[in-house]
Amino acid sequence: MDDKENHWNRMSLISLRYHPTMRIPNDPYIPYQYTQMAPTFLTMKDGVSIRAPVGLGSVEFEVEGRYVAHLEFPFFGSSPNAPPQSYHLTTEQIGQLIKSDPSKCKVTIHAIGTDQRSAQVQDYSQLQKGSRLVITTSPEGPAQPIPTSSSTAGSKFKRGLDKFAQKHLGQSLSAPGPTPTVSHGIPAGPGQMEVIKGIAVGQEKPQNPSFLTILNSYQGSRPKLVRIDIHGGFALDGFKLYWSDGSKQTIGPCGGGSARTFKVDPPSRIVRVKVRSGAWMDAISIEHEHGETGLCGGAGGELRILEPPPGSEICGFFGTNGAWMDSLGIVYAA
Repeated sequence: MDDKENHWNRMSLISLRYHPTMRIPNDPYIPYQYTQMAPTFLTMKDGVSIRAPVGLGSVEFEVEGRYVAHLEFPFFGSSPNAPPQSYHLTTEQIGQLIKSDPSKCKVTIHAIGTDQRSAQVQDYSQLQKGSRLVITTSPEGPAQPIPTSSSTAGSKFKRGLDKFAQKHLGQSLSAPGPTPTVSHGIPAGPGQMEVIKGIAVGQEKPQNPSFLTILNSYQGSRPKLVRIDIHGGFALDGFKLYWSDGSKQTIGPCGGGSARTFKVDPPSRIVRVKVRSGAWMDAISIEHEHGETGLCGGAGGELRILEPPPGSEICGFFGTNGAWMDSLGIVYAA
């Protein structure tokens, strides 16, 4: 029996613990409501946090494609032993579990909920390396390149940023618009902000344009949200955000499907989003301080919640899109 077969056998066994058809009369009743929400991973400064509204059944770890360790949360009928709805894993803890340095090998993390729905981080090291960004925004909106000590170095640095933007953001940073200047591994200075790029849901398609949009609420006079337009048919085509200063931001192609308009009264900020996603983005619901749009788009995919950690705030979105949206993630203040 190979490692892959072992992995699925272990996953199946712990899942059977919670499957209602496998319960025998002497088993304790498991008081969990099946919400159809798959687990989600949240990038943290020191690791990852796993969210599973129905409770986590197990978390499994592979190194270079081979199973090495797992955590399991069986239910024994008393509340202290109930499976957790969230679990924080630090880089140090992951290293102890896999008995290796997670920054020097490919570590895949599988999270399986008590309803047998699952999610995974394909490469923990790459996730950590690409998740922390420094953005620079000007009060007027369009971003300016991060200054350097010499004009020659600055020119090379700007060309490097432009190449990064063309590949990952779908446009040059020198082009007009609200796209932020992005830098990896440089400490935030005056007028800059360090942010964390979360984990996208859906399926990122490298051949399609990517985007990273910092919300207008983090630029200039920090306007508040007054209106949301969500475009969708059988899939999510995108959404538009209207701000109290009269500005507008478009996320996604916003073509094809019909648009639904939601007024935000009083003006507020975005606190979380719910999505349905699988091979692409099926639907979205945007929740703000005073209400929620409800899911708009198609009925396919799995339901997931994208929200920042306590004390943080959503400050942007990123993802990829073609004719409709392929993937979507949130950016939040570090």
